Amino acid sequence: MKKLQVILLFLSAAVLGAQDAQEMLKSYKRNFAIASLDVKLQIVQDAGKSGYREMGPLYHQAVEYVLENYSYLDMDQRFRTLASAAVGQIRAAGYTEARYSIWKLFQTDTSMEVRAGCLDALSAIGKGDPEIVQNINLWLAAQNTVFQTGKVPDLPVIMAGVKALGALADASSFPVLFSTMNIGYTEDITRQARACLLAIPGDQKALFLDVLQNSPLPEALEALKMALESTRLSESDKGAVAEFALD
Repeated sequence: MKKLQVILLFLSAAVLGAQDAQEMLKSYKRNFAIASLDVKLQIVQDAGKSGYREMGPLYHQAVEYVLENYSYLDMDQRFRTLASAAVGQIRAAGYTEARYSIWKLFQTDTSMEVRAGCLDALSAIGKGDPEIVQNINLWLAAQNTVFQTGKVPDLPVIMAGVKALGALADASSFPVLFSTMNIGYTEDITRQARACLLAIPGDQKALFLDVLQNSPLPEALEALKMALESTRLSESDKGAVAEFALD
């Protein structure tokens, strides 16, 4: 009987807590809409301190506000401060509904801090979304092309992109991560790209064969070496990869 009473008390508290969070969310959103820029930032920060994961729609509202005022990003640092705070809270809350707005913010802003923060958030809220994965794949592939022309992209953002693809762990990222590992970025990026490659689930034999078939000779050689050193491939799989490479 006492156990039942404790369970009922816990459930009642949970329901009341959820109701309180919804009321708080309504109040925060209403106040955010009419507040000055400085107060908007304070509202987002206060909501984060509340610990309620239900505040996701408020943080999404903040990102949309920054996007609506993107022309001020370079003139008023407060917009970027607000963006960074909102994106960080979206990641903490796991608010997946904001993922496309965050990707749009990533494409819109030029700040390394904001862009790296967007990729970090997408690594958590973009899982299972092939469009988000493909967007990051294409972006990183484009950065690799830029790097090959002699221009150096923002390396902290490259690192954030590699980590994001590693966290999203989609097999479609294998080729671009492989290229990133071998293109000549910093040692830290190379090491991170390799770790992310090895963590991708799925048929590693098929992934290595795809790289061998579609990559230039230097990358194909690295793919062969990596496959032969892999602890996830059986001896027969390694033999098949080596035979394919000889063909």
